[in-house]
Amino acid sequence: MKDIQERFNIKKNSNIINIILIVIVFSLLSSAITGITIYFLNNKNVLLSENEKELLDTFKSINDKYYKDIDINKVKDAAIDGMMDYLNEDYSELLNDYESNSLLDKLNGQYKGIGVSIGVIDDKVTIIEVRDDTPAKRADIRTGDIILGINNIKIGTDNFSNITSIVENSESITLELKRDKEVLKKNVDVATIIKPSISSSIIDELDKKIGYIYIETFSNTTDSQFKSNLELLESKGIDSLIIDVRDNTGGYLEISERIASLFIIKDKPIYQYKSKDSFEIVYDRTEESRNYDIVVLINERTASASEILALALKESYGAILIGETSYGKGSVQQLGVLNNKENIKITVAKWYSPNGNSIDEIGILPGIYVKNDSMNIDKQLKKALEVLTN
Repeated sequence: MKDIQERFNIKKNSNIINIILIVIVFSLLSSAITGITIYFLNNKNVLLSENEKELLDTFKSINDKYYKDIDINKVKDAAIDGMMDYLNEDYSELLNDYESNSLLDKLNGQYKGIGVSIGVIDDKVTIIEVRDDTPAKRADIRTGDIILGINNIKIGTDNFSNITSIVENSESITLELKRDKEVLKKNVDVATIIKPSISSSIIDELDKKIGYIYIETFSNTTDSQFKSNLELLESKGIDSLIIDVRDNTGGYLEISERIASLFIIKDKPIYQYKSKDSFEIVYDRTEESRNYDIVVLINERTASASEILALALKESYGAILIGETSYGKGSVQQLGVLNNKENIKITVAKWYSPNGNSIDEIGILPGIYVKNDSMNIDKQLKKALEVLTN
């Protein structure tokens, strides 16, 4: 099943759970264990190591000779799980179809849809958000509308997950809606919708304009969203900037690198990268930089790509980190796509700060430690404003 929460932004009882704890480098690898098995078995000239041959022979023997009926896909999954378990490492694992779609949709930064969030309220499939500048907004779909059907297919709580596949395979849809006591039909175009991962504002404090940018995740579109929001704030004359990566559990390594390069002077390091066979220091290669004061807000759920950005700005720019000790994820994963659309996620490297520091399983200790002990008062943001106004 497609990941309904991410592809159509469906929220049940208005609770959203965003789970992403990995950094993925540069591109998705395409590999296929089942495909490799078939390839090797059909090509006698391919030289296999003894270990590879033993693995493939075992798989083939089970498939051909085991006396009971078996689900060979489950045998394959068990073999992969066993290899992942041997690594005894939290971030290397087999992801099933649902988990793969959830992760990839999160990282993609865009989806095919109409621009609404839907959820189940009082046992009715209900529009709970309509995003600006989307086909749904232009079609006058409103928050609170109840979905009765789509393309003449009745929709209820038992089948509302079908909406995703219908939308993805359509250029336009017809929604049957109930609004108050009126039943309406709305024709809506389907388009590519950018998932917002950035929000920004200007905070006026003691005659200063302080820019504020919150980064939710590091998806494919986050860097372009960040840059456009940053340039808008700068056009309004900000004196300094707060970058908030609290509760941001990561995403694409390359995206955090691009955001850091907007600030750091050319030829300064952004991070260091150590894999099995190589060691690299990644430098800023752009001509772009800034020179105003920056505070980065972090907490215990700031992880992975967020920690890379925070440390790059601290050590190569001079930013001040405020908040709580971060999660502490200093490893890098690559994602391999299998034939059946499942994925394997494997740790391939460790990353280090510009100065060579590792935060793996330790976290980043902020320069100014502030704990938020109240849901009503953001003490961390308050401290950031105090620092920047002084």
